[in-house]
Amino acid sequence: MNTLAFTNSCRNVVRYTAMILTACLIASCSLQQPPIPARKAPLGANVEGLADWMRSMPFADVMKSSRSFGKPDRPWEAITNLDVNGWPKEDFGVILFAALNGVKGMGGTYKVSFRCAGSPQIKPVASAATITNIRRTGDTWTADLTPPQEFEQLMLSFTNTSGGVRDLKIMRPGTQPTDQFYKPFLDHVRRFTTIRYMDWGSTNSNRLERWEDRPTLATPSYATSKGVSYEAMIDLSNTIKADAWICVPARANDQYVRNLAELCKKRLNPGLKLYVEYSNEVWNWGFEQATYNKDRANAEAPKDPKISWDGQGANWTWPARRIGKRTAEISDTFKAVYGAEFKDKVRPVLCTQVVWPENWLYEGINYIAHNYAKPNEVIYAIAGAPYFNAEEAKKLPNATKDDILNALEKVVDEMPKWAKFKEHQQIMQKYGVKWLCYEAGPDTFGPEHIQAKKASQFDPRMERILAKYWKTWRSGGGDLMNYFIAGATNYDSQYGTWGLTDDITKTDTAKIRALDAILNGKL
Repeated sequence: MNTLAFTNSCRNVVRYTAMILTACLIASCSLQQPPIPARKAPLGANVEGLADWMRSMPFADVMKSSRSFGKPDRPWEAITNLDVNGWPKEDFGVILFAALNGVKGMGGTYKVSFRCAGSPQIKPVASAATITNIRRTGDTWTADLTPPQEFEQLMLSFTNTSGGVRDLKIMRPGTQPTDQFYKPFLDHVRRFTTIRYMDWGSTNSNRLERWEDRPTLATPSYATSKGVSYEAMIDLSNTIKADAWICVPARANDQYVRNLAELCKKRLNPGLKLYVEYSNEVWNWGFEQATYNKDRANAEAPKDPKISWDGQGANWTWPARRIGKRTAEISDTFKAVYGAEFKDKVRPVLCTQVVWPENWLYEGINYIAHNYAKPNEVIYAIAGAPYFNAEEAKKLPNATKDDILNALEKVVDEMPKWAKFKEHQQIMQKYGVKWLCYEAGPDTFGPEHIQAKKASQFDPRMERILAKYWKTWRSGGGDLMNYFIAGATNYDSQYGTWGLTDDITKTDTAKIRALDAILNGKL
């Protein structure tokens, strides 16, 4: 594996380590959908996985990104006494926010509501906040939670609950009880043509097999290994009128896939497209799904001539072909559910490692070509993740902002070579498929020169580099690019400057300006 491939793999390993009223409202609104706006450039984005420390804040209800329920006095110590829906059956604590240093405007009045049979006491834990206006109507309790304007963490304890609470909601300031998404987040993501929900689905740690075990709109928190409900993903796409890109968990059984297809057909705005991907980076040994796929391939191939027709070996060939096989099986299931609408609305994608198409791409699509007469009726596109990094600058003892930018731009200039434009173009032409980016953007992962890397992301020169990156991608025949990632992330860490900003309220950054220029057809 070359240096860039190894770097990307390491980057990925750490990067990923790291109710009813709403449903009724969405359903009623979906009966008469407004038209989908015209798009000037095929530029989408990934959304970040849910966590109490995330800065994008997509949901109006803070509970959706809260940590697992913990002990009342030590919310960071998880409890396991939960009902079948995930609600605590005893007194508990909950971490709502953590590590939000430098994030502004978080104060205000949060509206708390829940059901409880006891006479609960609610108190902040290691947090500067007040609880007021506690009221009871029947078995429903309400209260006001008021933290200071700026804070790093916010935790609560619930005691004297007589068996826990149910339907706990903590609505952000300025939102209504029926709001599903937070307006600043909506304003940010509605610029994109497509949203890829890989991290929302906790795809890299998702071990779900059965449909009945998936999260739903009523799930207390989405910050778990099961991720966000598909209903919420579809609702966001419907709300901002952006095509949806979903990832099927690696272990999902056939009934799971069929139920998912039926849900998408029923719930997604019919004017939107649906991209469907098997898991995520199934070639990346840093993720459990790669090992799972390899084991399954080695078990299936000796008995399945569709995989082992030419006797090629198990270490690389069979796993690559099984990715093609499972992608085709998922495509077949969606085709059976969508019928005549499939070709126009569903876009299955075969995702591979962009710097090494010789195995993962060639063998994956070879499986489809060997077993199906027309591969472009099975998949819509192939896709890769052509990140550009600053590896050369990392080697310098005291790299500056300009050193980081120079290194990033040099990798962009060399993109046609390392991203194997020629090889991908040959596949596109041979099989009549498109070439997409499932993820893309600058990669600054690593503990070196953190402040220089941060400064580089806000420098106006970043606009020029991203513009060149886009034009280079398009010149190679590339179609839809999904930037990684939309929203705000912490730039003051070794884990990279992935977000378009470091604060969801900071809306005029170099990266945002560059992407808006692309989306508005100015590049």
